[in-house]
Amino acid sequence: MKNLFKKICLFAGLTIVLASLTACSGDDNKVKKEILDSNSDKDTSIAILTDSKNDDFASYDMAKSIKEQYDVKFKNELTKAKVINYSLPDKDSSSYKNDKSYILDKIRNNKDIKAILVSTSDPNIISEMNELKKSRKDLVLLSADQKFNESGKNSIRDLVSTFNMNFKTDMSDRTDRIAELAKTMGAERTVVIIDEDNLSPYVKSNIDGLEKATRSYGMEYEEIKIPKLDDSQKKAYVSNLIDEIAKKYGDKVNYYSTNKLIDEVLISRIMENKYYVSELSEPNRLTYILNKFGIKYIHRQRCEYAYLNSQVSTFLSRINNSSNRIGSASADPKNHTLRIALELAVNITGKDTDIKKCYNPYFLEKISTFRTNINAGFVNLGKGMNNYKLVYPDQYVY
Repeated sequence: MKNLFKKICLFAGLTIVLASLTACSGDDNKVKKEILDSNSDKDTSIAILTDSKNDDFASYDMAKSIKEQYDVKFKNELTKAKVINYSLPDKDSSSYKNDKSYILDKIRNNKDIKAILVSTSDPNIISEMNELKKSRKDLVLLSADQKFNESGKNSIRDLVSTFNMNFKTDMSDRTDRIAELAKTMGAERTVVIIDEDNLSPYVKSNIDGLEKATRSYGMEYEEIKIPKLDDSQKKAYVSNLIDEIAKKYGDKVNYYSTNKLIDEVLISRIMENKYYVSELSEPNRLTYILNKFGIKYIHRQRCEYAYLNSQVSTFLSRINNSSNRIGSASADPKNHTLRIALELAVNITGKDTDIKKCYNPYFLEKISTFRTNINAGFVNLGKGMNNYKLVYPDQYVY
């Protein structure tokens, strides 16, 4: 899908936008009360159910980070919402079914819980949530990247009919977004450095369509494979390659990295202003970049991408004016989808928001922008699926 590049989300600029949007006018005050103001909110508790730490660390850690943030907000009377984390047992556990039933019973019996956000790889959770809903009709059910069966029981049809709102991270046009971001940053050529010893399926899928996407934006495209070397030799090879390409093409070259070893070299030399990086081997490796440069950040905010982005951007702008040289096709998409669903659950239960209002993409965009400081687009997964949205976070430049 061809997207128009809506915005490059620099945190400082977004802060100004938020200030202006929530300033003085009646409409703006209405938006603020509708989305941000918690003074008149009801007390609420939101449960997040994820896979175990071993089965899906990213979602598990995101849920943990969200709870840590909300614990601080609640303690300082900045919200009336509590977040309670639950995780399924390890899938290879012999007592998986019994342990899962115990967890679901705990959720069912906690009358303070007003909404459940589910993000697991267990399709059976769909029918189990349907049963839970029969005894807890007051609950609002939301899902974020919840797995379902392609056919039969616990299919997408069951997911849509069981949960009030569903969100799915869309990665289908990520290759195009990587190319688009490179063009927007100022690149005239994209070079893909390929280490065939360590290529993830995610990276392979991006490489497959990157040449076509790059040329569609009027840029040149080149793939360079690293020879069979040990890790230290590979790093030296990549570093020398950067110098050679800079001499040949100047600084209008964008690199797409294919593994963490290449990431390390590109990040360590980004302040030389010799190239752009529109995506590392994983989306939005902000905490890695912060740790690489020794930049301190608040640990509980490790998944607050707008905050982390501002830390990186400020650091790079002070060192050889190197900001706007590295970015990502979006905030870590899967984690951001979980965050959006959680913030919507807080809004629904705290403000008695009508579920049908949540079908409106514009309302969801406001939830994302105001409550997460990250812009995102929302599209129905299919015709008539108003309560199942694909999520498209905007591109980022640090």
